[in-house]
Amino acid sequence: MRSVLALYLAVGLLACAPAAQPTLTLTAAPPTLDGLGRTSYLRVVATEADGTIGTGTIVLQAFVGELDETTIELDAFGTVRTRFTCTSTTTGCTPGAPLDVEARWMKEGQRVAVATRSLRIESPPRVWTRASCPEEAKLIYLFTDTADLYSFYPPTKDLRRIGKLACPAAGGATPNSMAVSQDGSGWVNYGDGSLFRINVRTVNCAATSFVPPAGWTRFGMGFSPDSADSPDETLFIAANGALARVDLGAMRASVVGSFGGAATGTAELTGTPEGKLFGFFPPSTAGGVMSLAEVSKATAVTSGLRVFPSLTLGQAYAYAFSSWGPDFYLYTSSDGAPTTVTQYLTGTDTDSTWLTAAPGVRILGAGASRCGGD
Repeated sequence: MRSVLALYLAVGLLACAPAAQPTLTLTAAPPTLDGLGRTSYLRVVATEADGTIGTGTIVLQAFVGELDETTIELDAFGTVRTRFTCTSTTTGCTPGAPLDVEARWMKEGQRVAVATRSLRIESPPRVWTRASCPEEAKLIYLFTDTADLYSFYPPTKDLRRIGKLACPAAGGATPNSMAVSQDGSGWVNYGDGSLFRINVRTVNCAATSFVPPAGWTRFGMGFSPDSADSPDETLFIAANGALARVDLGAMRASVVGSFGGAATGTAELTGTPEGKLFGFFPPSTAGGVMSLAEVSKATAVTSGLRVFPSLTLGQAYAYAFSSWGPDFYLYTSSDGAPTTVTQYLTGTDTDSTWLTAAPGVRILGAGASRCGGD
């Protein structure tokens, strides 16, 4: 009797045991984002109910922040990977606030499983170090007159095309100038005065509500750290012979003053790791030479003029400017010629033609953050 009862009980327990379910896991490394870099790598793994590798598509959603990809096919190992960022200028991306990400596993239009993960951002460090920089912030970024975006690594002269800039500027306006912040974001000015934040890995555009000073549509731009060890930096822009600082929180600019001193006129801008700001100034008339000068962030007065006799410009020209470590890279093109890159070594006060672009390639914009330099 006991054996029969035990058998009935065993059969009853087996009948009530839950059926195996598909599983979906979502992990983040690191789960807490650095206060400056603000980057985490997400990994999603799908497993079928029978324990085999999952197939189908993963749809990701970040309720705050940005994902490099949102719809990804599972690979041969039932896995997808992408990057999550939450920059300081994105609404809701504040230290301590929960950052929720959801992954949905889809097959033939049906949802199979869901996984969620909550991340957080650390408070920014009091002292800046290059170790906090994401890898993409250590490169120079360039775009051409055909709006093609490239990354550029000076030690190896490695120039790689990323994609085409296609931000929704008004009236078909085209990109004009570029700057790169220490979190690896690109910031691009279009000819209608608009300012877009660019994901330099995917070329995705995020519109901003930026309002430039009256009459400023095309402007040079560059980030400069507040000091060599400060975790804070400021975006500066230049147009109409004047300098302005940008509050990226309020998306407003305030004019510092008109350029005066060693160099005047319009300029492209770049910052340096120690917290200085420099301008690259074209000549006032055709046939003149380019010049470089330090710009006071407090007064817009220029000093330490350095002229480049070999860099003359014709009637039609394009120029751009970036630093990388202690040195400067000057991009010039005149009367339709391909861009010439001039390297200026500050340690020896020497310059030389460093690279000539392929025929037809004219660089219009360049940007590099304080993170560049080995």
